[in-house]
Amino acid sequence: MQYSADDARAFMKRYRTLTIEIIHLKAEIRHKEELIGSLGMPGDGMPRGNNISKPTERDAIYLADKRAELSALMSEAERERDEIRDVIGKIEDSAVKDIMYKRYIEFKAPGTIARETPCDVRTIRRKHRDGLNEAAEILGRK
Repeated sequence: MQYSADDARAFMKRYRTLTIEIIHLKAEIRHKEELIGSLGMPGDGMPRGNNISKPTERDAIYLADKRAELSALMSEAERERDEIRDVIGKIEDSAVKDIMYKRYIEFKAPGTIARETPCDVRTIRRKHRDGLNEAAEILGRK
């Protein structure tokens, strides 16, 4: 299969997308836990409280489902990260490899990478483009 630089970019961005989903899901779980905690649901997940406002079994099931969803997302993100690392590891130029790692595993912007390396932003962008082209070739060989 033929891959373009845009295909490679989309492949590389999957891990970031999953990581953002994980952050949002963790916040949703934390919010629900705080809400339920204020209503009197202890750590065992069984509802307690007064008759006016008490957590329900539905809340406990909701949290269990969200935690299972989080676990599955984290496993998927780990697999994606490993695939991306594998592709980046096959890039020949070590400077390009470093830029791709910082961009797609550490989620750093080109300006941040430029401040951390002896390259200017323009060079970072050019090497990044070279990295995407090489990643497309590597993906095409898979």
